[in-house]
Amino acid sequence: MKKMGEEKKEEVKMDDVEASDVKPNEEEMYATENGQVNSSELHAMKAGLVEGPKRKVAMLVAYCGEDYHGLQMNRKDRSLKTIEREFFTALSKAKLVLPNCSIDPSKMGYKCASRTDKGVSTCGQVLSMKINLADNCPELINEHLPDDIKVLSVKRTTKKFSSHHKATGRTYSYTCPTFVFTQDVDDSYRITPEKLSELDDVLKRYIGTHSFHNFTSGKTMDDDSAKRFIMSFNYDQPFIHKDMEFITFRLKGQSFVIHQIRKMMGLIIAIVGGHADAAHMDRAFNLPRADVPITPGHGLVLEQVHYANYNLEHAETYGSLDFDECIDARRDFLRNRIMPSIYKHELNADSMKNWLETLALHDFTEDGGCRQRLQLPKSKREREANGKEDTESSDETATKRPKIEETKEESKTEETKEESETEETTEESKTKEES
Repeated sequence: MKKMGEEKKEEVKMDDVEASDVKPNEEEMYATENGQVNSSELHAMKAGLVEGPKRKVAMLVAYCGEDYHGLQMNRKDRSLKTIEREFFTALSKAKLVLPNCSIDPSKMGYKCASRTDKGVSTCGQVLSMKINLADNCPELINEHLPDDIKVLSVKRTTKKFSSHHKATGRTYSYTCPTFVFTQDVDDSYRITPEKLSELDDVLKRYIGTHSFHNFTSGKTMDDDSAKRFIMSFNYDQPFIHKDMEFITFRLKGQSFVIHQIRKMMGLIIAIVGGHADAAHMDRAFNLPRADVPITPGHGLVLEQVHYANYNLEHAETYGSLDFDECIDARRDFLRNRIMPSIYKHELNADSMKNWLETLALHDFTEDGGCRQRLQLPKSKREREANGKEDTESSDETATKRPKIEETKEESKTEETKEESETEETTEESKTKEES
C-alpha cells in the first residue's frame, strides 16, 4: 500500500518540474541566451536569483503590438521581435527565473491567456508562470522592458493555476473609422442614426452560439470545435479624433478561434456598408463555404480576461484576477500607448481605406465561397477537407471542442471552461486546486 506522500509525488506533472530543481550531479546541457550551460552551472546560478519563495503567479500585462510579430516567441528564429521574446528576457535579467527559462518557458510552467497576432495590442493580457516572488516584481521586470510593454500587476495563485485553462471569457474591442460603413469614403463622414440602428441589428445576430467555421481556417461546418458562444456585442458612442470619426466595438465571448473577431468585423462592415446583403450572415453560419473578409489587426485590443470560477473559489485567499485595482493603469496604457497607434494607421497610412478597396474582390453570393475555395492551391484544399488548421499564428486563442452553455451572463454556470490552443484538455472548473 502506497503512502500518501508517494501518491502525491506521482501526481506531479512534467510541466511542474523546473530547471532550478536540477541536481548538480545531473550533467545535462541547457540552452540560454548566452550559450549552453551544464546542470552544475545552472544550479550554481540559483544563488544569484532574487530572494523569495518560488510561487505560481498571474501577471497582468499590457503591450502595444504595433512593432511586434505577435505575442508568441519564434523558437526557430529568435531574431523576430515578439512580445514573449522581450518578456522572457526581462524575467531572466530581473533574476526572477533561471536564464534557460527565456529559451524554454515551459521550464517555469508558462501559459498565456490569449495568443495575440501581429499588430494586436492588449491592456489586459494575463500570463502565468513560476518565479521567485518578491514584493516589487512589476518594477524589477519593467526595468528591463521597452516602453510599449508593461507589467501592471503580479499576484500569487494556486499551484496549478493556468491563465489559459482557467479563463472563462475574454473581452475584446475593435476600433475603426466610421466611414467604413458607407461607400462614399471620406474623412468628413459622420455616421447617421439610421446606420447605428442597422449596426444594432447586425450585432444582435452574433449573440448566442453559432458555428464560426467560415470565420476561421481549417474547420468544416460539422466541426463542433467551430462553435462559439458570444455573450455580448455592442459599441461605444462615436468620437472625433483630428477631424476623423471613430467607433469602438466591444464583444465578450467564452473563447475565439483564429481570425474570428476580425472576420466578424469584416462581415459587419460588408453588410452595413452595402457590399453584401443581410442574408450573407445566414450563409456564413449555415453553408459549408462562404466568403467572409478579414479586417486589419491593428484595431483589435484584448481588454480583459475573465476568471469567474477561479475568483469565486480563491479570490478571498489570493486576490481577484479581475485586477480592479489596475483599472486606471489599464486605461492610461490604452489611451497613451495603444489608441495613438490605431489613429496613426488611419491618419497616416489610410489602412482601412486601402482595405475597403479589397472588398470588391470578394464574392458575397451563395456560390461565392465555393468559387473562392476552387481558387485555393490543391494542397490547401486537401488540408481544409481533412480539417487541418493553417499553421499561421492566431489573433485570438484557437481552441478545440469547448463546452457551450447559453445561460445568463451573471450566472455562475455561464462562464464555462475552455480547452487550450494546443488542443490540451482543461481541468474541470469545479475541481479543487492545490493551494
